Amino acid sequence: MNEKQLKQHLGLRVVVLGTGFAGISFLENLHSRIRENKLSGIDVTAINATDFMLFSPLLYQVATAQVSDKHISIHASERIQDMGFNFITANIMEIDLKSNKIITSEGEIPYDYLIISLGTENNDFGVKGVREHAIPLKSLRDGLEIRLILQDSVKKDQLLIGLDEQEEPRDTFVVVGGGASGVELAGSIAEYANARSGRSRDNFRVELIEAKDNLVGENDIKLSNIISDELVKSGVKVRLSSKVEEITGDEVRLSNGATIKTSHVFWAAGVQNSKIVTDLREQGLALQSGRILVNGNLRALGSESVFVLGDNALPTFNGRSLSVPQTAAVAVQEGRYAAMALGHLLLNGNLTGFPDFRFRNSGIMVSLGKFNGVCKLSNGIVLTGFAGWLLWRFVHLVKVRPMRNRLGVLWDWIHVPLLKNQIAFGRKLA
Repeated sequence: MNEKQLKQHLGLRVVVLGTGFAGISFLENLHSRIRENKLSGIDVTAINATDFMLFSPLLYQVATAQVSDKHISIHASERIQDMGFNFITANIMEIDLKSNKIITSEGEIPYDYLIISLGTENNDFGVKGVREHAIPLKSLRDGLEIRLILQDSVKKDQLLIGLDEQEEPRDTFVVVGGGASGVELAGSIAEYANARSGRSRDNFRVELIEAKDNLVGENDIKLSNIISDELVKSGVKVRLSSKVEEITGDEVRLSNGATIKTSHVFWAAGVQNSKIVTDLREQGLALQSGRILVNGNLRALGSESVFVLGDNALPTFNGRSLSVPQTAAVAVQEGRYAAMALGHLLLNGNLTGFPDFRFRNSGIMVSLGKFNGVCKLSNGIVLTGFAGWLLWRFVHLVKVRPMRNRLGVLWDWIHVPLLKNQIAFGRKLA
């Protein structure tokens, strides 16, 4: 870099909103680009409402006492400050594109380049009773709350062993949403509850409800059928093409008139962008389905200084929006790409000739309980049962960071099943 280019970067302000998969991936890769190209004078600041980064693919295992909540969360500030960047814990109130500043609960933060990677929030689709009676699976608090419900239900069941001859299932757990999170949660609940009841696996009923006619959000009926069959084998009743109309304190009402008696409803039906993101439409950004339209370089249409990543972005090519899934894999790849694109931009002054972003799909993987998983690889090969379960575990374990958390998860996976009394993470499980 020559002296003129160096002076151009002195005091350059890059602000990253959100420290999830996309935000952290961007920061890590930008840090590498800065070191490789000896860029200096760049002020990088990350802003997030909390100081934790959550490895959300394993959140359902927190809910079913397979891993410790401490092992799937890390202090984001520690990790970011080790890179030489700034971290601010603050609530983001507004993004002012005209003035190039972020209004937060801790004051105004100016920027030259903005990275929006705020993730999403729960979407109840306007279904009555969801907020009052259903528990989502988006945060550690949600996972721990579900775990306590399962513990209490199993404990009550064990206290009643031998006191009655009840033939009907004593408790019913309903999971709404047949995406990967819902599928894994339902399979894991079936394993957890029935393995600990000390009686027939039919003592607890687990139902999975999906509005579409397939699972895991793929237009692959064959794969959906394989997953559905495996869930049924594990004790889960699968209801496809079933829309939830209302949730009350003691039942779930479906649009076809059917009702399910239960007070335990877990909502994994979908996500939506926050009002902070959708309000950017009023400032000239184009949105579709609540997501900001971005070009091939992941820059927001209508703003060359704003990159949008992860769940907030909807890539477009040649005027056509692409159906990019809202997954951690996409977020990580977009974060890596955006860091490379910004580095190229800083070095060359433009992105002319820089290749467009392309998502590399490594396949679909779901865990359905002990020694049971389904993985569809990018080449179309489908692995089920133990092979699918083993591959799922290996891939997810490798992605857990830092190393101490990875070792913690591995310890949980080996150790927890061996505990006869199931003393998990300071709380006794029934």
